[in-house]
Amino acid sequence: ELSGELSLTMKVRATEGRLFFEQQPAGAQNFKLFVRDGDRPARVLIDPTKLEIDGKHVSLDWWEPAVSGRHVAYGLSPAGSEASTAHVLEVESGKILETRIPNTDYGITGWLPDGAGFFYIQFIGERGTPTFYWDSVVKLHLRRGLYEQIPMKEIQVGVVRPVAGTSQAVVEVRDARPERAVWTVQLPELLAGKPRFRAVASADELVVDVAATGDDLFLISNRDRPRGRVLVTSIENPSLATATEVLPQSALVADDVYPIRGGALVRMMDGGVQRLMRVSRREAASSVPLPFEGSIRGVFSS
Repeated sequence: ELSGELSLTMKVRATEGRLFFEQQPAGAQNFKLFVRDGDRPARVLIDPTKLEIDGKHVSLDWWEPAVSGRHVAYGLSPAGSEASTAHVLEVESGKILETRIPNTDYGITGWLPDGAGFFYIQFIGERGTPTFYWDSVVKLHLRRGLYEQIPMKEIQVGVVRPVAGTSQAVVEVRDARPERAVWTVQLPELLAGKPRFRAVASADELVVDVAATGDDLFLISNRDRPRGRVLVTSIENPSLATATEVLPQSALVADDVYPIRGGALVRMMDGGVQRLMRVSRREAASSVPLPFEGSIRGVFSS
């Protein structure tokens, strides 16, 4: 009875002139996707309670707007199955484009800077079998065995994330572990099918999160630092050997890193309470004041 009177916000994304957020309004039974254009009141873009797939109720599994805010890619699944099919919506008109991409349970990993397309993870195994998650592909385009420089095991997943405001992208290979292998690449080369991947870290380097802004690539590394430290290197010429330490290991645990202009935010665990630190190549690390102590469920940066 009490929680039903609360408005719960799950995710926020800021784009050029628009703010997107997924929220369960007070008294509602489901989350909906809203958009706010400048100073205009927020409007509903996607309301799963008004949709059906084969006569079954629908869930909004994931969504991501283009950098321009003109389009949103999102996944819908029937009856709580999480078996997502990707759709694309034109924000201004509310028109749903003809694009339908099945088996996109993990969603997209990033839009191209000009909004002409996006990278997405697609599963190609038979749904309902143990091999469904084997040999997944990242389209626009990355699959196991496609590039010799990117070794992948059958259960691993590739991620390609364009870096906002640049022609660069960060490539990761992940599995169930938090550690991941990392490369950087020029987007035009990747799209032309002739990428020159620049190695940043193997899984043995124990990098557990990365964030990129401008030419700075921030990494949380647990190598010889079990509570984590934050390093920064160049996207164009990455090197862990010469990376600069911008946040040393401390009594706190470094959980996640998020890009902001000129630096990054780091979510830290302090004995059950979470803190937020700001790091930069040019300035000393500093603490971000919070309104009260508690858990930070999500950080949404632009």
